Amino acid sequence: MSELGEIFADMKQESKERKAINRTGSEDILIQRGIPFKKFTEDHFRVGEWNFWPATGLFIHVTLNKRGRGVFNLIKRLDKK
Repeated sequence: MSELGEIFADMKQESKERKAINRTGSEDILIQRGIPFKKFTEDHFRVGEWNFWPATGLFIHVTLNKRGRGVFNLIKRLDKK
């Protein structure tokens, strides 16, 4: 494999590891703060009226289609109500 190919393979592996850490970390934060959520799959939660993908941090409101990123930003949105 070329040097450039090895660099991209390493980047892909780092991305997978980071997403795995985000996935477990986000779920732990929601549990610790007592925020109820429904787990559709390992990568897709429903938190209140928000769809949340913990690996990437993306959240989208179900009806308003507003979006954002990060579990802490999601918690701020939940606290506004």
